[in-house]
Amino acid sequence: MLMWVTPIVVLSTAGFLMLLAIVEWRVKNMHLRAGLRGEIARKLIHIGALVLMVIAPELLRAQELALFLVLVSAILLIGRLTRIISSMHTVRRVSFGEVFFPLGIAVSAFLFLPTLPLAYYAGLIALFADAIAAIVGKRFGRHRYPFFGRQKTFEGTAGFFGVCMCGFLLLGAPIGVPLVVGVALICTIDITLRFGLDNIALPVTAGLVLNAVMSFA
Repeated sequence: MLMWVTPIVVLSTAGFLMLLAIVEWRVKNMHLRAGLRGEIARKLIHIGALVLMVIAPELLRAQELALFLVLVSAILLIGRLTRIISSMHTVRRVSFGEVFFPLGIAVSAFLFLPTLPLAYYAGLIALFADAIAAIVGKRFGRHRYPFFGRQKTFEGTAGFFGVCMCGFLLLGAPIGVPLVVGVALICTIDITLRFGLDNIALPVTAGLVLNAVMSFA
């Protein structure tokens, strides 16, 4: 495994630590409630990491990408246990989403790269949609609905659905019933799973859905 610790892995990990520090500093200076501040911190880190993951397959081999994601997950787990990343742990619900997030991308990369790159990118789109939905729901959500004992917002759910639809269309998915049903399935998984498990399920499900939809083309 030590042979996978290449300069690009070290640089990527250092870049993630820098991103983490910037987001932590920025969010702490935002005039928001503690719970809202924590949720936004988590999602900003997710979005920043997703930007890195878009170009990662061009820079890292499969083993290097896997090691980088494991290191990221370990860093976030240590941050959770020690509460060093304080702004990320002011959310009221129990969630390990920040730890599962890189692991979900790792599973997607192992399943879909290098032979099915569009499926890999579909998974990133689903995770991006999840981050946007959380921010939209927290900042602009006004219309709530109960779902398995939790309160969700129509604005957040619509944001998730819209981002997924637009992203899949950009990847070349044909417009039609299969696409709408597939995105609705992804959306259902997103609002159903708890404790951050959606961060593992979403990228894999999104990749499988895109492959299925493309087969109808």
